[in-house]
Formats: sequence, C-alpha cells, structure tokens
Amino acid sequence: MNSLFLRNCINHGLPALTVPGVTAAFTDAAPMRLDFAEGWVENTSSGLRLEGGALPPMVLDILAAGGILPKLAREGYIPIPA
Repeated sequence: MNSLFLRNCINHGLPALTVPGVTAAFTDAAPMRLDFAEGWVENTSSGLRLEGGALPPMVLDILAAGGILPKLAREGYIPIPA
C-alpha cells in the first residue's frame, strides 16, 4: 500500500491495514474479523488468519478520534469545527 494513501486514510479517520495475501484468502462477501491494534485479519469461514503490521498506538488514537483534525481540536491545538 502506498504510504501517502495510508497516511491520508489515517488523517481522515479511515482505518487501513496492509496484509500480504489477503486478496487470495477471501472471496466476495466472505465473513471476516480483523484487529488493527494487533495487525491481523481472519477469514471466519475457513479460520485462516493472516498477519499484517500492527498500527502504532498514536495511529490508533488518531483513528479513535475520527481523524487528525478532530484529534487536534480535542487536544486544543485548533478550534473545534462548527
């Protein structure tokens, strides 16, 4: 995944996880579980779990806030948007 794309996802509060082999492990509409903090995705039909890279705590905090601007507003760095 392109690092600029990943950073833009995080900035907008959209979680993104790079997991090699994920497209081959899933069919359309296959049920899944994933964990961004630990960095894995699991096909719940087959039980196959693939490891990616865990997201750092700072990134998880940005995602929990809904993106970088809401995080900065919450911490008092910028005015809260109307």
